[in-house]
Amino acid sequence: MDNVITNIDFQDENIASLEAFGKPEAYEKLRLTNSFLFSKVMLDKELCKETIETILKIPVDHIDYLVHEATLDAAINSKSVRLDVYVKDDKGTSFDLEMQVINKDDLRKRSRYYHSLITIDQLEKNIDYSKLPDSYVIFICNFDLFKENKRIYWFENTCLENQDLTLRDGTHTIFLAASAPRLGNDIKLDGFLDYLYTNKPSDDFTKRLEAAVIEAHHNQRWKKEYMFLEDIKREQYELGKEEGISIGEEKGREEVLRLINKLLSLGRNDDIARVTTDETYRNHLLKEYDLTTNA
Repeated sequence: MDNVITNIDFQDENIASLEAFGKPEAYEKLRLTNSFLFSKVMLDKELCKETIETILKIPVDHIDYLVHEATLDAAINSKSVRLDVYVKDDKGTSFDLEMQVINKDDLRKRSRYYHSLITIDQLEKNIDYSKLPDSYVIFICNFDLFKENKRIYWFENTCLENQDLTLRDGTHTIFLAASAPRLGNDIKLDGFLDYLYTNKPSDDFTKRLEAAVIEAHHNQRWKKEYMFLEDIKREQYELGKEEGISIGEEKGREEVLRLINKLLSLGRNDDIARVTTDETYRNHLLKEYDLTTNA
């Protein structure tokens, strides 16, 4: 999952600073829109199953957690991602639920990569292509990524020459927009998205979600885990800052701090420590993200 330990927005064009980084949000104030807390609340199988059914309108008899906050890799040298909630049902269908509060330009391409990793994960079980289960990648956003004033955008591969012809490859990508106007014809999904946007439960489902959030606030083990992860993130930030200063040139310092901001925004925390000590890798990422400062 790319944002499991942070809900702080870093704009790529800004230079990181301790003032910009600030203090982590108090654990007791985290809402369901925080991806860390969301992943914990979704450990309740009934709530997780009902969330999937509310969004997709398909029955789910049973779910199994493939790996909580799963890390998937396509290859040794490929980018790994941590998924917020990664489960499968009794038919082998995979569901990835991602809580997203920061409007990034990479969500479309991220959905493509997530589907690829899930497919590889499914094929590792020696499944024949014809038996490959469906996969759903669901981004639950509190903003309207496509700015079409729709609360749900459901994508499947279709033929450009015949819009009625779908590829039926089993991949489904869904973007929810809690900030968009209410659907009107789907009371339960509207209630769920209203709750995410306003923090006000209105029906039995959202009241149970709110109760789970409150219960999570009292879980001391989760609180310690959250604080530990935030401390690690801050230490990585400080390490990167020191490395940037040691470069000696203002240009080099700004480049490193811009890169740290970029990696933070992508949730690539493990790479932050590496770029501060590996100049070759640092230069590679600076070039990849076009963050080199012009002389």
